[in-house]
Amino acid sequence: MTVSVGIIGAGHLGTRHALNLLELDEARVVAVADTDVARAADLARRCDAQAHVDYRALLDDPSLDAVYLCVPAHEHGGPELAVLERSLALFVERPLDVDLSIADRIAAEVDARGVVTATGCRWRYLDTVERAAEVLADNPARMVIGGWAARTHETAWWEDQRRMGGQLIEQTNQLVDLCRLLVGEIAQAWAVGRPTTCPPEPDAADTSAVSLRFAGGAAGSFAATPAPSPNPRPGLRVVAEGLALDLRSTQLLVDHGGRCEVHDAQADAVLRADRDFVRAVGGEENRVRAPYTETLRSHRVAVAVAEATRTGGAADLRWHAHAH
Repeated sequence: MTVSVGIIGAGHLGTRHALNLLELDEARVVAVADTDVARAADLARRCDAQAHVDYRALLDDPSLDAVYLCVPAHEHGGPELAVLERSLALFVERPLDVDLSIADRIAAEVDARGVVTATGCRWRYLDTVERAAEVLADNPARMVIGGWAARTHETAWWEDQRRMGGQLIEQTNQLVDLCRLLVGEIAQAWAVGRPTTCPPEPDAADTSAVSLRFAGGAAGSFAATPAPSPNPRPGLRVVAEGLALDLRSTQLLVDHGGRCEVHDAQADAVLRADRDFVRAVGGEENRVRAPYTETLRSHRVAVAVAEATRTGGAADLRWHAHAH
């Protein structure tokens, strides 16, 4: 089966997914939508697809099997619900929402429709992360320390928390998701933040520090800032009995008390995510590693921690036991 795909959002990530899909025999991009007419037309031309300005026009295509949603955080909600109303498979680029105002409703609709979903938690598809999980399988983590100092956006998106969610939700939630994958569920969290001096929200934190206690007993922390750094790549250091792992997006270093293994990432994580999603939509075994409801658990932690940076105290994780 060849899966017919629509792309909503023809920016960097939408383009990357679309070009990946062109490499897969199992998929074809049939439609592209973006409010930027020229951008939609350009990507549609590259994919030999139809271009639309309004995503609702894209969804009128009866040949669609799946839709990729690659739009900014504040634009989530309407497109997902419209896709799910048609019972189409859905790939959502993270973050899922600015907060939780729409994500819970989408998750409930996903459950009701029973469609295949995936999200842009690309770290889960790194072969280095797979190796880290193998190392920790029989030697659980005792401590984890993470950091995110990469300033990857040209504009100061954290200045408008209402539209983009801030660094903890937009970027650092990837560390939260990685911690959950490698260390386990987060039972408690405490956070402090440095208020930004930038309008329009001077009380929002632009630098934060978070302490964690995991359900399995491990302790952890991470810090995030958009400030320049001599070593800006985000990553985690995980300590277990007799070993330590340093994990970044391009490399894993495993230190067995002086004997070191270095593993360079070989896999194209985004392409692997696209392939697994398309194959699941096409009826093959569902190997999606980050379906919507799983990513929502990480998003919930990030939202709670972001709120705690404003209050300077404990994050409210009481939802955890009953979350999707």
